[in-house]
Amino acid sequence: MTKETSQLGNVLNPDAAWVAKVNEPALEPELPIVDPHHHLWQRAGNDYLFHDLLADTQTGHNIAATVFVDCHSMYRKDGPAELRCTGETEFANGVAAMSASGLYGNLRACAGIVGHVDLRLGSRAGAVFDAQIAAGNGRFKGIRHQTGWDADPGIRNVRTDPTPHDEVRAAWKQSMAELAKRQNIVVKVGGLGMAMGWFDFYRQPSPPSSQALADAFRPWVETCIDLFGPDRCMFESNFPVDKITSGYGVLWNAFKRLASSASAAEKTALFSGTARRVYKLA
Repeated sequence: MTKETSQLGNVLNPDAAWVAKVNEPALEPELPIVDPHHHLWQRAGNDYLFHDLLADTQTGHNIAATVFVDCHSMYRKDGPAELRCTGETEFANGVAAMSASGLYGNLRACAGIVGHVDLRLGSRAGAVFDAQIAAGNGRFKGIRHQTGWDADPGIRNVRTDPTPHDEVRAAWKQSMAELAKRQNIVVKVGGLGMAMGWFDFYRQPSPPSSQALADAFRPWVETCIDLFGPDRCMFESNFPVDKITSGYGVLWNAFKRLASSASAAEKTALFSGTARRVYKLA
């Protein structure tokens, strides 16, 4: 596996041959899924473009739609610096238009787009936000302004070098309980397979099964659902970042195992309903 440094920090490139060692038939294949968090990019040794997303979403699960999330991809090369981020929205909207043609199946990729606006611009941020809305052609749903990354390797923070989970789980749960009191906060449940997370599945000879993932993720996932409820939680793939740990189909099987005791209405909320409501998807 190779490591690439980008504006988002160090990203481990997944080993496709390693990931392919474990494949599973989809559990509950008819259950509609809206994947509310994935990226598309072209990077050295780690391309993840529309055809890659298509291949992953055609692994037996009923992926109805997706939401593209900012990853500093396809920014404009020229023009005012604060507006170059609109290139990413134009790119994602182009993918959405291709998907909406129906030539690639029923998937509606990038039905929602979350882009970037530099919130440090102050009063000038509004013009960038307006430009993003225009570039999204009705699909632009929100902004993401990332914090917490510094290129200096001497700086430790929870994104680049987290402390052992036994030391932080209690504090995390308490903080999540406080957040849950704010009814306007919704939680994306995922991102647990990232190399910078708690687990080291990617260091093993073979990828984990969906059962192994479910067992590992359970304390974190169940805490979120218990605190926020299914109507304020949505499962996400975080692909291709989480592809370092498992294949797309295996990951969604893990989520389905974690939700196996939920009612039909609760499953609908967790796998599609919350995402459709929050991102105002048709």
